[in-house]
Amino acid sequence: MKHFTLFLLLTLGLEAAETTKLRSGDMFTPDIVLHFGKQLKLTDEQMRFIRDENKSAKRDAKEPQERIAAGNAKLARMMAKSITGEDEAVAQVKRITGEEVKLKLIQWRMLVRVKNQLNSRACSKT
Repeated sequence: MKHFTLFLLLTLGLEAAETTKLRSGDMFTPDIVLHFGKQLKLTDEQMRFIRDENKSAKRDAKEPQERIAAGNAKLARMMAKSITGEDEAVAQVKRITGEEVKLKLIQWRMLVRVKNQLNSRACSKT
């Protein structure tokens, strides 16, 4: 049960948790899970794994986040012109969304790793 709860905690954001009921498949961020790790009765090994995965994902996400910010700034400058080239703007949007996809993949990869780690621990205890 604690592993299912953790799975829920990993996928649902804090604000949503405050306004909605938890449902199967909902998750919180790893930071929130780490905060409540003792209440969830996570082992030190599980806490360390989540912390390491979270740190790694944040490190890997830094470059795409910087590219997204720079791309958005460039797009804003393009759109501020009196006449904006459509092809140029569309190409810029494609670059930005490409980086957003990379960022989402980093986040989901981390969530899946944590979920699989916790589920494998639960299976080995039965």
